[in-house]
Amino acid sequence: MKALITGQSDFSLEVLSFFDKESRAISRSSGHDIEDENVRKEIALESLKYDIFINHAHTGHIYGQTSLLCSVYNLWKSENKDGLIINSGSYATDSVSHFERWVVIKKALDLVSKKFCDEIQSQNLPMRMCTLKLGTLDHKRSRAKGHWPGSGIKPMDFYKIIESLYRLPKELVVSEFVVRKKLPTHN
Repeated sequence: MKALITGQSDFSLEVLSFFDKESRAISRSSGHDIEDENVRKEIALESLKYDIFINHAHTGHIYGQTSLLCSVYNLWKSENKDGLIINSGSYATDSVSHFERWVVIKKALDLVSKKFCDEIQSQNLPMRMCTLKLGTLDHKRSRAKGHWPGSGIKPMDFYKIIESLYRLPKELVVSEFVVRKKLPTHN
Protein backbone atom coordinates (compact mmCIF):
# COMPACT_ATOMS: atom_id res chain seq x y z
CA MET A 1 0.00 0.00 0.00
CA LYS A 2 1.52 3.24 -1.18
CA ALA A 3 0.10 6.35 0.49
CA LEU A 4 0.32 10.10 0.05
CA ILE A 5 -0.54 12.05 3.19
CA THR A 6 -0.89 15.78 3.63
CA GLY A 7 0.78 17.30 6.67
CA GLN A 8 4.21 16.64 8.11
CA SER A 9 3.36 16.73 11.78
CA ASP A 10 4.95 14.09 13.98
CA PHE A 11 1.61 12.24 13.81
CA SER A 12 1.47 12.23 9.98
CA LEU A 13 5.08 11.14 9.66
CA GLU A 14 4.63 8.29 12.11
CA VAL A 15 1.49 7.12 10.29
CA LEU A 16 3.43 7.25 7.04
CA SER A 17 6.18 5.04 8.47
CA PHE A 18 3.78 2.06 8.50
CA PHE A 19 3.09 2.28 4.76
CA ASP A 20 5.20 1.21 1.77
CA LYS A 21 8.61 2.94 1.66
CA GLU A 22 7.56 4.81 -1.51
CA SER A 23 4.85 6.60 0.46
CA ARG A 24 5.19 10.33 0.94
CA ALA A 25 4.10 13.21 3.15
CA ILE A 26 3.61 16.68 1.74
CA SER A 27 2.94 19.87 3.63
CA ARG A 28 3.26 23.62 3.66
CA SER A 29 6.87 23.22 4.83
CA SER A 30 7.67 21.23 1.68
CA GLY A 31 6.11 23.91 -0.54
CA HIS A 32 2.58 22.50 -0.65
CA ASP A 33 0.22 25.08 0.84
CA ILE A 34 -3.22 23.52 0.34
CA GLU A 35 -4.87 26.95 0.44
CA ASP A 36 -3.33 27.66 -3.01
CA GLU A 37 -5.47 26.41 -5.92
CA ASN A 38 -2.43 25.63 -8.10
CA VAL A 39 -0.86 23.60 -5.30
CA ARG A 40 -4.11 21.66 -4.84
CA LYS A 41 -4.00 20.77 -8.54
CA GLU A 42 -0.35 19.62 -8.16
CA ILE A 43 -1.25 17.47 -5.15
CA ALA A 44 -4.20 15.95 -7.03
CA LEU A 45 -1.89 15.01 -9.92
CA GLU A 46 0.66 13.54 -7.50
CA SER A 47 -2.08 11.55 -5.75
CA LEU A 48 -2.69 9.53 -8.93
CA LYS A 49 0.60 7.69 -8.25
CA TYR A 50 -0.64 6.29 -4.92
CA ASP A 51 -3.09 3.62 -3.75
CA ILE A 52 -4.27 5.77 -0.86
CA PHE A 53 -4.60 9.52 -0.50
CA ILE A 54 -4.86 10.71 3.12
CA ASN A 55 -6.34 14.20 3.31
CA HIS A 56 -5.04 14.99 6.79
CA ALA A 57 -3.64 18.55 6.78
CA HIS A 58 -5.96 21.19 8.18
CA THR A 59 -5.21 24.88 7.69
CA GLY A 60 -8.12 26.50 9.48
CA HIS A 61 -9.30 27.98 6.19
CA ILE A 62 -12.24 26.89 4.06
CA TYR A 63 -9.95 26.73 1.01
CA GLY A 64 -7.78 24.10 2.63
CA GLN A 65 -8.76 20.52 3.30
CA THR A 66 -12.24 20.58 1.73
CA SER A 67 -11.06 22.28 -1.47
CA LEU A 68 -8.19 19.80 -1.69
CA LEU A 69 -10.71 16.95 -1.45
CA CYS A 70 -12.63 18.46 -4.38
CA SER A 71 -9.46 18.70 -6.50
CA VAL A 72 -8.39 15.12 -5.77
CA TYR A 73 -11.87 13.62 -6.15
CA ASN A 74 -12.60 15.37 -9.45
CA LEU A 75 -9.28 14.25 -10.94
CA TRP A 76 -9.66 10.67 -9.70
CA LYS A 77 -13.18 10.61 -11.14
CA SER A 78 -12.06 11.93 -14.54
CA GLU A 79 -9.18 9.41 -14.61
CA ASN A 80 -11.39 6.53 -13.40
CA LYS A 81 -8.78 5.99 -10.65
CA ASP A 82 -9.04 2.97 -8.40
CA GLY A 83 -7.91 3.72 -4.87
CA LEU A 84 -8.95 4.96 -1.45
CA ILE A 85 -9.35 8.57 -0.31
CA ILE A 86 -9.27 9.07 3.45
CA ASN A 87 -10.41 12.34 5.00
CA SER A 88 -9.42 13.24 8.55
CA GLY A 89 -12.60 14.55 10.05
CA SER A 90 -13.83 14.82 13.60
CA TYR A 91 -16.78 13.46 15.54
CA ALA A 92 -17.12 16.95 17.04
CA THR A 93 -19.19 17.75 13.93
CA ASP A 94 -21.89 15.26 14.92
CA SER A 95 -23.19 17.51 17.68
CA VAL A 96 -22.20 21.04 16.86
CA SER A 97 -22.88 22.87 20.08
CA HIS A 98 -20.67 25.84 19.32
CA PHE A 99 -19.59 27.43 16.09
CA GLU A 100 -15.86 27.40 16.32
CA ARG A 101 -14.23 27.93 12.95
CA TRP A 102 -12.53 24.51 13.14
CA VAL A 103 -15.81 22.63 13.70
CA VAL A 104 -17.59 24.47 10.88
CA ILE A 105 -14.72 23.74 8.46
CA LYS A 106 -14.69 20.06 9.45
CA LYS A 107 -18.49 19.96 8.97
CA ALA A 108 -17.99 21.29 5.41
CA LEU A 109 -15.54 18.42 4.83
CA ASP A 110 -18.19 15.95 6.11
CA LEU A 111 -20.86 17.29 3.75
CA VAL A 112 -18.64 17.32 0.65
CA SER A 113 -17.30 13.85 1.45
CA LYS A 114 -20.83 12.49 1.86
CA LYS A 115 -21.85 13.98 -1.49
CA PHE A 116 -18.84 12.40 -3.20
CA CYS A 117 -19.43 9.02 -1.52
CA ASP A 118 -22.99 9.06 -2.84
CA GLU A 119 -21.66 9.80 -6.36
CA ILE A 120 -19.06 7.04 -6.09
CA GLN A 121 -21.76 4.55 -5.23
CA SER A 122 -24.46 5.74 -7.67
CA GLN A 123 -22.00 6.01 -10.59
CA ASN A 124 -20.18 2.79 -9.67
CA LEU A 125 -16.78 4.52 -9.67
CA PRO A 126 -13.76 2.34 -8.85
CA MET A 127 -12.48 4.57 -6.04
CA ARG A 128 -13.62 4.47 -2.46
CA MET A 129 -13.73 7.26 0.11
CA CYS A 130 -14.09 7.36 3.88
CA THR A 131 -14.04 10.15 6.42
CA LEU A 132 -12.45 9.11 9.68
CA LYS A 133 -14.13 10.99 12.49
CA LEU A 134 -11.54 10.79 15.18
CA GLY A 135 -11.22 12.00 18.70
CA THR A 136 -8.02 13.43 20.09
CA LEU A 137 -4.88 12.35 18.28
CA ASP A 138 -2.01 11.15 20.43
CA HIS A 139 0.97 13.22 19.34
CA LYS A 140 3.45 15.65 20.82
CA ARG A 141 1.44 18.81 20.13
CA SER A 142 -1.79 17.34 21.58
CA ARG A 143 -0.06 16.05 24.70
CA ALA A 144 1.31 19.56 25.35
CA LYS A 145 -2.17 21.11 25.49
CA GLY A 146 -3.84 21.83 28.82
CA HIS A 147 -6.96 19.88 27.88
CA TRP A 148 -5.04 16.69 26.96
CA PRO A 149 -7.27 13.84 28.22
CA GLY A 150 -4.39 11.41 28.77
CA SER A 151 -5.31 9.16 25.88
CA GLY A 152 -5.85 9.47 22.15
CA ILE A 153 -5.73 7.83 18.75
CA LYS A 154 -2.17 6.67 18.14
CA PRO A 155 -0.55 6.69 14.68
CA MET A 156 -0.64 2.87 14.60
CA ASP A 157 -4.41 2.95 15.35
CA PHE A 158 -4.90 5.39 12.47
CA TYR A 159 -2.84 3.20 10.14
CA LYS A 160 -4.70 0.00 11.11
CA ILE A 161 -8.06 1.62 10.41
CA ILE A 162 -6.90 2.75 6.97
CA GLU A 163 -5.35 -0.64 6.22
CA SER A 164 -8.62 -2.37 7.20
CA LEU A 165 -10.67 -0.06 5.01
CA TYR A 166 -8.30 -0.60 2.09
CA ARG A 167 -8.54 -4.38 2.39
CA LEU A 168 -12.34 -4.53 2.63
CA PRO A 169 -14.14 -6.04 -0.35
CA LYS A 170 -14.85 -3.25 -2.84
CA GLU A 171 -18.59 -3.86 -2.73
CA LEU A 172 -18.68 -2.82 0.94
CA VAL A 173 -19.20 0.91 1.28
CA VAL A 174 -17.85 2.56 4.42
CA SER A 175 -18.20 6.28 3.91
CA GLU A 176 -17.72 7.29 7.54
CA PHE A 177 -15.86 5.67 10.39
CA VAL A 178 -16.24 7.12 13.88
CA VAL A 179 -13.51 6.34 16.39
CA ARG A 180 -13.68 7.12 20.06
CA LYS A 181 -11.00 5.91 22.38
CA LYS A 182 -11.86 5.10 25.96
CA LEU A 183 -10.39 7.56 28.39
CA PRO A 184 -8.23 6.15 31.14
CA THR A 185 -9.86 5.86 34.55
CA HIS A 186 -8.27 7.75 37.41
CA ASN A 187 -8.45 6.54 41.00
